[in-house]
Amino acid sequence: MTTALGRLEDAGYVTRRVSDHDRRGRVVSLTDEGRRVIEEALSRRYQGVARALQGISHAEVATLDGLLREIVERLASSQRES
Repeated sequence: MTTALGRLEDAGYVTRRVSDHDRRGRVVSLTDEGRRVIEEALSRRYQGVARALQGISHAEVATLDGLLREIVERLASSQRES
């Protein structure tokens, strides 16, 4: 985690400072540039999903959503049981 945060900090995407509440902890914050990069990445992702779902009806998307949620719940449940 420290290495990844260091790289993000070096790239100018995050800043780190000592926590006001616990000197052992650090507070990590996004910079304006980090926020811009995330917004751009999310926008591209949403556009890709929109292209993938193009031509599929709202009802079909709702069915897909329900099925995927059920799969996720079953996976989570099986992990809790093991």
